[in-house]
Amino acid sequence: MRRLLAISIAVVLSAPAARTQEAALLSPDQLAPLVFAAPDAVLGLYPQDVAEVFLVNSYGRVAVRVELLADATLSLADLTRDNVGQVVEIRFCGRVLMRPELRSVLDEGKFWLAGRIGIEGPRVVAILKGEQGCPALGS
Repeated sequence: MRRLLAISIAVVLSAPAARTQEAALLSPDQLAPLVFAAPDAVLGLYPQDVAEVFLVNSYGRVAVRVELLADATLSLADLTRDNVGQVVEIRFCGRVLMRPELRSVLDEGKFWLAGRIGIEGPRVVAILKGEQGCPALGS
């Protein structure tokens, strides 16, 4: 797989007092704002991987549409191809957004984030555009 990293690095998270003294072994992919975590692989997506992101509010339901650049599209296709039929955890700024079962390969680099986004939608868009960092991850 292209960007799935096997090397972990030690990172001390700069977060509230309860976590400031903890060190965790996290790969750069696990520290990304948007993370797809499959049973055997992790793919982190950063603002530089995103071609387009926008917010949709339809009848009170908020969702975020994401379109990836070419390299990230290939990496997501690899991860999903290897995990069709499996549950994949999708995390945003360290929090689980959803745990969908992959029913097909995501090979077009386009997907929707919905579910627990709600009023956080504008912040999700701002972070994926690189306009602000993930406070939950200390960036």
